[in-house]
Parts: sequence; structure tokens; C-alpha cells
Amino acid sequence: MNEWTEKVAVPAEAPAAPAAPPPATQPLSQPDAFTAPVTLPTQLVSAAAAVRGALKKAARERTSTSWSRLEHQLGSALPSLNNSERVQVLVQVDRSAADNQPRR
Repeated sequence: MNEWTEKVAVPAEAPAAPAAPPPATQPLSQPDAFTAPVTLPTQLVSAAAAVRGALKKAARERTSTSWSRLEHQLGSALPSLNNSERVQVLVQVDRSAADNQPRR
């Protein structure tokens, strides 16, 4: 019985000091595929310009739009695009919109 009271009476070792935080990770050397500046093919540049105009019109009318509505509205100005190309077009539209915003 004495043995147990001695074990309980002996304080546990203090926990080790927390380890230093790991060094900050370095940014990836490769830019993000969606945000990296890319040169768009000519058909996507013209498609981005057409989409931007249609989105501005929708904004003026305070309406939302969909990709199928854009295809219907723009007709041949918007070629058939796969999802990756749609993303590239929208990123380009967003970049050109940001370039036109006044600097603060």
C-alpha cells in the first residue's frame, strides 16, 4: 500500500516545453494555374471581350446570367468552350475588370 501512495505523491514530470513552430513554408515556385498570367488563344481573347460586354449589360440590368444564356445571347461570338476554357475566359474577364478599376 505504501508503494501506491509514494507513486501518487511523486509529482509527474513537467511537460516538455512546446517545440518551436516550424519555419514558414516557402511559396510554391509554380504559380496557381487559375491566377497565373497566361496568353490566351485568339478565340478566347475575343470570347472574353464578348463575355465581358454581356456581363456588363447584365449588371446594368441588375440581373444574373448563366453560361447557356451567354451562349444564346452571344451566338457565334462565343465559341463552344470546355470547362477549362470557360475558366480561362472568366479569369481574363475578371483581370480586365480589375485593370479598369480606379486605384485607391
